[in-house]
Amino acid sequence: MAWGKLTTKTLTVTAADIQTDVFTPNTFMSMITHAIRSTVSNGRWQFGSTTIDTGANYASRREIDGGTDIVAVSQNYIWYRGDSDEFSVGFMINIAGEEKLVMGNSIYVGSTTGAGYAPSRQKYTGKWSNTSNQCDIIESENGSGNLAADSNLSVLGSDLTPAAAIPAPTNVQDNSLFIEPSTARRYWFDEATPTTFEDDFDYATQTLADSSWVPVNTATKCRVNVTTDKLGFAFDNDTSQRAYHDLGAGNVSDDSWVLRFKINFSTLTRATGNSRMWVKIGTGTGDMNEANAIGIEFEQTNNYGNHLRIAYSANSLVGDIVYTLASSTDYYIQVTRLTSTTAKIDIFSDSGYSTSLGSANGTISANTGLQYIKLLSNTTSTQGNFTGTVDDLEFYNGVTSVTPATWTWSNDKTRGVFGGGSRIGDVNTMDYIIIATLGNAVDFGDLTVARRALDGVSSDVRGVFGGGENGSRLNVMDYITIATAGNATDFGDLTVARRNVGGVSSDAGRGVFGGGYGSTYENTMDYITIATTGNATDFGNLTVARTSPSGCNSDVRGVISGGNGSNVMDYITIATTGNATDFGDLSTASGATASVDSDVRGVIQNGNANNVIDYITIATAGNATDFGDSLQVSHGQAAGVSGTTRGVFGGGYNTSNVSQNYIEYVTIATLGNAIDFGDLSQARAVLAGVQS
Repeated sequence: MAWGKLTTKTLTVTAADIQTDVFTPNTFMSMITHAIRSTVSNGRWQFGSTTIDTGANYASRREIDGGTDIVAVSQNYIWYRGDSDEFSVGFMINIAGEEKLVMGNSIYVGSTTGAGYAPSRQKYTGKWSNTSNQCDIIESENGSGNLAADSNLSVLGSDLTPAAAIPAPTNVQDNSLFIEPSTARRYWFDEATPTTFEDDFDYATQTLADSSWVPVNTATKCRVNVTTDKLGFAFDNDTSQRAYHDLGAGNVSDDSWVLRFKINFSTLTRATGNSRMWVKIGTGTGDMNEANAIGIEFEQTNNYGNHLRIAYSANSLVGDIVYTLASSTDYYIQVTRLTSTTAKIDIFSDSGYSTSLGSANGTISANTGLQYIKLLSNTTSTQGNFTGTVDDLEFYNGVTSVTPATWTWSNDKTRGVFGGGSRIGDVNTMDYIIIATLGNAVDFGDLTVARRALDGVSSDVRGVFGGGENGSRLNVMDYITIATAGNATDFGDLTVARRNVGGVSSDAGRGVFGGGYGSTYENTMDYITIATTGNATDFGNLTVARTSPSGCNSDVRGVISGGNGSNVMDYITIATTGNATDFGDLSTASGATASVDSDVRGVIQNGNANNVIDYITIATAGNATDFGDSLQVSHGQAAGVSGTTRGVFGGGYNTSNVSQNYIEYVTIATLGNAIDFGDLSQARAVLAGVQS
């Protein structure tokens, strides 16, 4: 979990409210607002899914300066602030199927300013009764009054990946590595599609601007404005008005490129006939009649409204986006040459080019040798006019799509931790390895209780050890943050005290412990949410009660294998409680298995006085198949930890029931015998492993 900004909105003019754009909803959210009052009134929250809910679906309780609670039910809002300039921080639990609970605190100036007077405070709780959707839009409104410019509403969320929550740099080389310290998650940088040419029209002098974007005919009709840093146009009475920029000979592909720009129309009028303007890339600097050019036409018609079309050759048109353009509105236009003879136009409402307002494809002539970007008029005084600006122009050559710079979580598991076990007596030892690097294990810290015959479940952040024995059966669970060496902390209790359980877990953060031995062989399965401490909850039952199984899993399915001299394998869907289902059989019965996995394959070390290693495809029920051999014949009771490609087995008994310190590994995707990895810091068996 990482907190970061979901959205923010600052008023630029006086307004009755601040409303966010629609954002990606998170489970936990915080609303932070600074309200500068233009006219006095009280502040209130309203929430919604896509649109604000203004119905009587809110209830609240608030207290001002320690006074009596003020309760309001079946309201159109939640009160949260006083009647003067104010700062407020609120929180929401935002689960689709539950009422949205809200709490927060506000301070406000009150009626008297200055250090001689303390600000007033307000505490509030409330709820939005919607139980169908998550909240993805929020409004801070000022009742009957107005908020002044510079008032701000920001929303934070809890579910962001660290790269989204923390502004990681983007001015780095492709394939750079970013490591988030608190979780040890690794992110790889994919650079943005590089531009061939981009222009924000920021020129120091008009001479420089005119040399880059050459105005033709009446210069004031299409020219860079060095004050506003935009390419302005006022097309009204001459079809030869234009400006052009030279991309250079050979710098425009004959079959693949993307042109992007922002356009804003200050005036859109039409008289008799149709008014048109174009943005094209052509072979020359000529006007609308040039025969070799590809781009977009903006058209206003008397009978059919506004159109955007693919324009090619001289006056040929194909494709059609029927969209009513509004004045004083930013539109983001993309023209794509898909092949030598096909093109596409798109109109978006956002600078990320993600919210589509329309799209059209079409077949074009195979125009070649293009070189000049041109902004062109095709309007006369009898037809109407276009005035406005173009900005943030980008040209990408040799591609048909554009991707932004992104940090992507690799989800590689890097560290494995072995915990507990039996040497001569029970131990609380934990030691760790870097899964990708051969070598001996290093001390990590101590379990809360020394014990043997436990097992572990993991998320990408936390590992939880459950069950065990140290003279009596235990229901103990303790946890560690895998990226940070240190002693374990109490997590909660299993539903049944028992030893020799088998564990499976999902990346979504659920862990399931199954089987074991309490006062008898157990078929119990119980589960936990790994991120949240607390006692385990009943999950269901195994098909066969048994002790000493082990678990392997994908992100969806868990498979619990062997144990108690059995060849049984069961599977569960980790996210859904219920009884296990038969998966198939191991190649030989096993007393105490150890398992490792990728998201596709599970590998099971048999450990019943043999060196057998089996494998399964986790998504497909069926019998196990021979994988290879362990380094030594073993009675088992080892533990497994898994990386993305490598599985590592550590410890266990030899055939003389002597604890071992060996560590061996397999490449999960490749059949073959295990290979020496290194040694545990302490020889022991009946231990457990977790990884992230």
